[in-house]
Amino acid sequence: MRNGKTDDRGHEEWFTQLVRRWEDSMFVTAKRILGNSADAQEARQNVLLNILRKPGLVPDNGLEYWIRRCIINESLRMLRQRRTEVREKQFCLNAHPNPSSNGFVSEPESAFEKLESAEALRDALNQLAPELRVLLTLRFDDELTIREIADVVGKPHTTVQSQLQSAVNRLQRMLEKFSIE
Repeated sequence: MRNGKTDDRGHEEWFTQLVRRWEDSMFVTAKRILGNSADAQEARQNVLLNILRKPGLVPDNGLEYWIRRCIINESLRMLRQRRTEVREKQFCLNAHPNPSSNGFVSEPESAFEKLESAEALRDALNQLAPELRVLLTLRFDDELTIREIADVVGKPHTTVQSQLQSAVNRLQRMLEKFSIE
């Protein structure tokens, strides 16, 4: 029984487990690349539908890297397809001020500074090439090592390391313009 995919019931259980394990990670990765929730949900749905329709394509080994590669490829495909339609999509960072129990922000100045910082980071990230956003997402959101990222994107680890360092340096320079550290 390969990945629990030989009979309908086994396939259904296997697919349900796969979705539960990967849906959030796939969404976050796609959202970082595409810039919004609706497109991220569509990319995730496209990948999951392809897996559901063609379970034989799923490898026995290296599922983690394969899933990440699928969502990255689908996100980049959608980005290329919609490039002319994409204007200023927001890069959601989940960096919202924490409201107190009464519904008001406990420290308005601090909350405003956090919001400004999040917006500046969002703007700076949106200025980076999608391929660099992929690397940053895999490194800082998924917490992969340089070698793991290299496996996912299919590049030598030295290339990934230099591109990642370049992306971080570019981000720092852009954020310095906004006086954010």
